[in-house]
Amino acid sequence: MSDESRKIDLGTHALRVREAGSGPATVLCLHGFLDGTEVWDAMLPELSGTARVVRVQQRGHGDSTAPAGACSIDDLAADTVALLAALGIERAILVGHALGGLVALKTALRAPERVAGLVLVEAFSEIDVRASEHWRHVVRAGEVNKLQGLARSVYGPTSRRSVDGDGIALTEIARAHQQLASAPATAELSAIGCPAVVLAGESDVPGSAAARSLAGVIPGARLELVPGVGAAPHVDAPGSVAAAVRSLLGS
Repeated sequence: MSDESRKIDLGTHALRVREAGSGPATVLCLHGFLDGTEVWDAMLPELSGTARVVRVQQRGHGDSTAPAGACSIDDLAADTVALLAALGIERAILVGHALGGLVALKTALRAPERVAGLVLVEAFSEIDVRASEHWRHVVRAGEVNKLQGLARSVYGPTSRRSVDGDGIALTEIARAHQQLASAPATAELSAIGCPAVVLAGESDVPGSAAARSLAGVIPGARLELVPGVGAAPHVDAPGSVAAAVRSLLGS
């Protein structure tokens, strides 16, 4: 399957996108915090010949740029709407992991005419006190040590994993996570009008709980817990995510 990579200028910043496949429908994939488009690669063969699959590198990640200043989840949703317009995509199924799932939800609220369906992988719309404290730590680490601080605060102090991107912009996105403690998005979700599949790894207890919560407030949402899988079913069980996408393509 051919894979085209390019940057799309949104005026104040530009986002890297990768496109593969073809078909009558479009699937747009949004990764989680500190991830990149490669997390969707294992799913591509499952959708070969079924749909055009666009993977977005969200602002501040990799070589996607970001405007200066604060960044909210609504700003990331605005990026998605602008990107759909720039690519000439009238409607798409949005697939989002974690942060990407929340961005997909906000996009569906902001521009419902653009969203044909949602596949929400390990997504959330609010955080508890413990998670708020975690994100406070991530923000502080990013403020002090930028990319290195973000990597250590998310992956652990002894991890050798590195982070590629704009450390200041990513810190602002971490701050947007923390703000979910005082400004959750859950109450808005009853306005979602498109079909939705909420998916989580069964072995991920917090993720499964968040998935049940989302499925309970999004009208008509279908909950799917993937057995034997943790917090990354899109990586460890890509067929489960592809199957959810195909179920919406047929709806």
